[in-house]
Amino acid sequence: MLKIILKDESVKEIEPGKMVIELAKELSLSLAKKCIAAKVDGNLVDLKYVLEKDCKLELVLSTDKEAFEIINHSCAHLLAQAMKRLYPDTKYGVGPAIEEGFYYDFSVSTSITLEDLPKIEAKMKEIVKENISINHYYLSKAEAKEKFKNDKFKCELIDAVDDDKVGIYEQGDYADVCRGPHVISTGVLKHFKLEYAGLDSFSRSIITSGGISVKEINPKTMEVKKIPGLFFVGEVLDVDAFTGGFNMQIALSSGACC
Repeated sequence: MLKIILKDESVKEIEPGKMVIELAKELSLSLAKKCIAAKVDGNLVDLKYVLEKDCKLELVLSTDKEAFEIINHSCAHLLAQAMKRLYPDTKYGVGPAIEEGFYYDFSVSTSITLEDLPKIEAKMKEIVKENISINHYYLSKAEAKEKFKNDKFKCELIDAVDDDKVGIYEQGDYADVCRGPHVISTGVLKHFKLEYAGLDSFSRSIITSGGISVKEINPKTMEVKKIPGLFFVGEVLDVDAFTGGFNMQIALSSGACC
């Protein structure tokens, strides 16, 4: 039997091979419904993580700070899956959570303008309704490069991975190179909306998150090749206050909860 030390220092004995979500349901069904992820010995993991040794376990609830970042990250993958369905030739760079919400770096052969955002958002909501299971697994570098052989950006990311194994997160017809963690299914991502923010905000957030160039934005046509968003959990925040200091000369996408 494994000994799992919970946040309140109590000890739960379980059989090896139990997933975090299964243990959470045993502790409390109502608690399990609030879970977004967990910490195992201080390391963030998703709810399908399999417990195989004694450890300290802390459940991450939807109201916790870590949950906000995880949900944002999962929204970035949701956005990427919507893009895949709408624009099948899309190539993908990176799509992290950032302080302002999330974004994904895309390369597409067609122009994407602000008028396309409602269509993209609608496709995201469609995927949420499908409640697609999100699963994590590992491939060797060679296997991963074969899987993503048609996306040069993903192959570059795979080459940059230090380990021999590459983490993959998959949700239905969409897969990504990713360490995670992510939410358990797309159905968790109910409250998001793509909105418009200014170039100054977008530029700062991109620089903060790793240096994606804003040169791909065409001020004359307002073409958008990166579609950042924001997911709020709980209380609706004041979007006007959030965006009030931004330069509005170019409209881009950020988000607020519905």
